[in-house]
Amino acid sequence: MSARAQTVRLSPAQHRTIAGFARQRGLSEYAMLARVVDPGLAALVQGAGSAIDAREIVTEMAPVNALI
Repeated sequence: MSARAQTVRLSPAQHRTIAGFARQRGLSEYAMLARVVDPGLAALVQGAGSAIDAREIVTEMAPVNALI
């Protein structure tokens, strides 16, 4: 199986969060985004995503990331 390139539009808060976590872990923003997408898709497949609003999580995590 080969990888497929996709264009992803992030809100400014989402981008700051991804970029901050990427810097902390010494990863590129693209690698960090991939690490977020994999568990997100797994949650959707398992049905956990129906009650979770990703925007709410990012809104809550962005200030935490800023503090770290």
